[in-house]
Amino acid sequence: MINIIVIIVSTFIVLDILSGLIKALKNNEFKSSIMRQGLYSKAGSFLILFLAYLGKYACTYINLGFELPLVEAVSVYICIMEIGSILENAVAINPELDSNALLKIFKRKG
Repeated sequence: MINIIVIIVSTFIVLDILSGLIKALKNNEFKSSIMRQGLYSKAGSFLILFLAYLGKYACTYINLGFELPLVEAVSVYICIMEIGSILENAVAINPELDSNALLKIFKRKG
């Protein structure tokens, strides 16, 4: 199960990187410094996921009296964060999506 979670989270991260790259190229806004910042952010996400796995592994040796779903919680957070970013990039790539009823669910209010 752990390998599947890593693959799913990694796929969302890769899709976000690709959608951001497509957006930058389409809008003639590609800058290596911005790309580096984005990659550092993704590395931070992987670091937090690794930390969650380490915590889950440590709980097998350190009896806390309960089990923490760290990996699952961190994975859900990262995936939701990446979905939001991918949707923003998709709208920037294709502005017609901005009026899509389904995407309006994800828009911020206020």
